[in-house]
Amino acid sequence: MFETKKSISQRLSSVFVGAAKIILTATVFLHSAYFALGSPNSKWVKTDFAKFRIISGVEDIGKKTKIPLGLEFYLLDGWKIYWRNPGDAGFPPSFIETKSDNLKEIEWRWPAPMRFTLDGLQSFGYGGHVVIPLTAHIKSNKQPFNLKATLNALACREICVPLEGILSLKLPKGTGTLSNFSTVLKNYEKLIPTTSSWPGFALKSSHLKGKTLTLDINSSTKLIEPDVFFETTSDISFGKPRVKLSSDQKKAELKVLVKFPDGSIPAEFPAILTFVDNGRFIELNEIIRPSIVSKNKNAQFLENGSIPMTIFLIAFLGGVILNFMPCVLPVLMIKLLDISRAVDQDRELVRLGFLSSAIGIITSFFALAVIAILLKNLGFFVTWGMQFQQPVFITISCILVLAFSASLLGWFKFKAPDKLMNYLSKPTPTRHNEAIWPKMSRHFSTGVFATILATPCSAPLVGTALTFALGGAAQEIMIIFLLMGLGLALPYLSVSAFPGALTIMPKPGTWMRKLEIFLAILLCFTALWLLTILSEQISLDLLLLVIGLIGLAALAMFMSKIFQPQLLLIISAILAFCAVIASNGPNFLPEQNRSLVAGALSTTRSSNLSWKNFDEEQISKFVNAGNTVIVDISADWCITCKVNEQLFISNGLIADALKSGEIIGMKGDWTSPNEKIANYLISFNRYGIPFTVIYGPRARTGIVLPELLSAAAIKDAIDAASSNK
Repeated sequence: MFETKKSISQRLSSVFVGAAKIILTATVFLHSAYFALGSPNSKWVKTDFAKFRIISGVEDIGKKTKIPLGLEFYLLDGWKIYWRNPGDAGFPPSFIETKSDNLKEIEWRWPAPMRFTLDGLQSFGYGGHVVIPLTAHIKSNKQPFNLKATLNALACREICVPLEGILSLKLPKGTGTLSNFSTVLKNYEKLIPTTSSWPGFALKSSHLKGKTLTLDINSSTKLIEPDVFFETTSDISFGKPRVKLSSDQKKAELKVLVKFPDGSIPAEFPAILTFVDNGRFIELNEIIRPSIVSKNKNAQFLENGSIPMTIFLIAFLGGVILNFMPCVLPVLMIKLLDISRAVDQDRELVRLGFLSSAIGIITSFFALAVIAILLKNLGFFVTWGMQFQQPVFITISCILVLAFSASLLGWFKFKAPDKLMNYLSKPTPTRHNEAIWPKMSRHFSTGVFATILATPCSAPLVGTALTFALGGAAQEIMIIFLLMGLGLALPYLSVSAFPGALTIMPKPGTWMRKLEIFLAILLCFTALWLLTILSEQISLDLLLLVIGLIGLAALAMFMSKIFQPQLLLIISAILAFCAVIASNGPNFLPEQNRSLVAGALSTTRSSNLSWKNFDEEQISKFVNAGNTVIVDISADWCITCKVNEQLFISNGLIADALKSGEIIGMKGDWTSPNEKIANYLISFNRYGIPFTVIYGPRARTGIVLPELLSAAAIKDAIDAASSNK
């Protein structure tokens, strides 16, 4: 009996062992077959303090070519991995090698980080459990996606240990069925900061004073413990912000210590700012600029380190360069006549005359600064060259230039302002008598008139100087404008300081008549240039009408030499006035018709198929798709824009890159007023053109190019903005 039971027990035991072997074999086989067909996750790579793997939001490939993936980490307490900007030390996770026949690229998308502090060093990253969302862009959805990637990361506690492992993922063709990991991926995707991920948040201002950056933020809900993380294209380091909350906790001031690699403060630099606070987060693009003078009225007026001294030099040189811009040819004419007619005069009188003209220029710039301050306080957008956006101003300028030209040709005596040309053609008294000071007032008027004709010109360095002026307080506007006026007055000041230098000039003679004819021809070309600008702002019919009226006015002026001069000059003035009225024709149309005319002109200008029309909203979409984008804001009245256009925009590196598809070009035409372009310039705190920016995956805030472009600057910006492939 006992033997029988023992025999039965042994048989049952052998049956159970056999069944277990069969089940284990089947499990191993099915597991291998499952991974051979595909799996929405790789195997874990484990260490003593961490483990990581790749997970997929889909079981298989459907119709889309973007596969949602995630890099999942589990870290023991106290251990951390790094964000895309690691801070003072460390480096972020990355794939040092990827192998796949069906992969274009992998896009990393980073959740909001935490701040870690150890021995005074600031680092940013993640601890515990974290998933970094990835997007795999595949070549074709008709082929399976097999990925083999080698991860390189760094995990730190008191010490840092490299993490490295090979991760394999296989996704077959299918219908795009969601996997068990889709929910966790979506949850972590919600933790990625964007420009709209924190409703009610606003960055009210940012300004750098010395080495302290101040950020003023507002929130519609109470702030708890706000923090901010910075990313720049240069090796600038930022400390932990000192936070000061308002009484209602809806406003905060963040002061951040900034360290520059070479110790010098740049004129500006773009940065990506990621604000976080108690589970809320937002990512913003900002251009960081230093303050020129203290905003504190009780502080010292000029503070050491508050602005690079180069800005003062730039403002002065911008004024000097204005003397040589083509639209200042009437001013150049007056200066040449001043110098040539002063050869035989008393040196003291020459000194006083030229000094008076210099004072007139500087006083005029003071007046312009006051006007700019008033307009800015009234809420108007003030910019350099804004007069050239008005057809009436261009028409008046064209008429004045042609009047100067006619005066030089001897058709009539140009007596405005204050019979300026009459007095310049007469010798100044050689003794100090009662007529000297009236003459000085007329030289003063020369300086005022020179400023009026010079201010509409767009010159190199002028835009940079005005960025600091018009973007700042009243004191800043005043300082920059006065320095530019000093630069424009430099030729007058030079003659006033060294009147003996006039001895190198030839004495008045027949050569002066030839000079006057030459200058008259140059002025005619200036008028022609002004008309080409006008052609971009009004319709062809109105342009022909304006040209016809100006031509009749010129004919009447010429005929005044032969017939009744007074009557014909009055007729000429009336015809010129009619030309001014005609140039303002679109403003007499109803608003709807005016918009149609403006749209037609805009379409006519945008004929270059290599460039897209400026659309700020499209920039981020192109960049998110991995493209490099160049935005060029210019105008037909901007001389520097035309130089850049001929040398670098329409030819060379940019033209080649546009044709090859390496970059996408956007052109903004500011020949006429355009609110969208104005707001875009304001976002960069810019108040003049040319303005060229290059965006890319590694420069989402944009890299602002200098006003005068160069091949080296363009290449460096494209390389810095483009993604590594």
